[in-house]
Amino acid sequence: FWGRVHGKSAERRHAHHNQLPEAYLERVILACSKPDSLVVDPFCGSGTTLTVARAHGRPSIGVEQAAASAAVAAAGSVGPTILGAENKSGSKLPIVGSGDHTYECHHNWGRLPDTVRWGETHGVAIDEAGLIYIKHRNRAEMPMDAIVVFDPNGDCVTSFGKEYHAGGHGIDIRKENGQEYLYLCDVTKRIVVKSVLTPDRKEEQIWKMSYPFEAGVYQKVSQFSPTNVAFAPDGGFYVADGYGSHYIHQYDRGARWVRTWGGAG
Repeated sequence: FWGRVHGKSAERRHAHHNQLPEAYLERVILACSKPDSLVVDPFCGSGTTLTVARAHGRPSIGVEQAAASAAVAAAGSVGPTILGAENKSGSKLPIVGSGDHTYECHHNWGRLPDTVRWGETHGVAIDEAGLIYIKHRNRAEMPMDAIVVFDPNGDCVTSFGKEYHAGGHGIDIRKENGQEYLYLCDVTKRIVVKSVLTPDRKEEQIWKMSYPFEAGVYQKVSQFSPTNVAFAPDGGFYVADGYGSHYIHQYDRGARWVRTWGGAG
């Protein structure tokens, strides 16, 4: 049984020389812990244990000495990750990157409301006022807001988007005719949404769309799972079907389909 879950070494990802498949660790974590149990991995490698624990509502702490693996773990983890044997106390901020692209990792940044627990954080956007929008995908049984808005100090301003629970992915902000709009992707409901925050900080949807029928590349909605939006300088935009059939769809500024290209390589 475990051999079948583990798979062959060639099937593993290559972020770490001994990285285990998520399905393997999922079995271990679900069998050996309860919801909200703290999962500790003292040799966390590239952070797969932390990723799986977080996806199932378990807070996690990881420790890793190797610099290359630590950088991968830090990039993928929102839980405490103690990087480098010289600093296991966690007293120093971990550093990733090099040269002009060197960054400090502020883990556990932002104070979440009690009603939200981070899942997979897939998207971040900043509006004109400097507010930071973070979109996450939590697979917990009880739906929760998929978008949390913070001020620059990390204090929560508002949260919304419960309807995107378990599907939260891309989030982008663009100003159009003096008004800022959110462009949101939901990989579970398989939709792209354009919305705006009202003065009382409630989301108001302008439109939502599924796959473009005009493209002629889909036979059913399950083949479409949009992950992100990119903006064109003429006011149009592009939708990436990253988790579905891997097409790029171009739309004009009126959200009318223009063309499609790409597909599985």
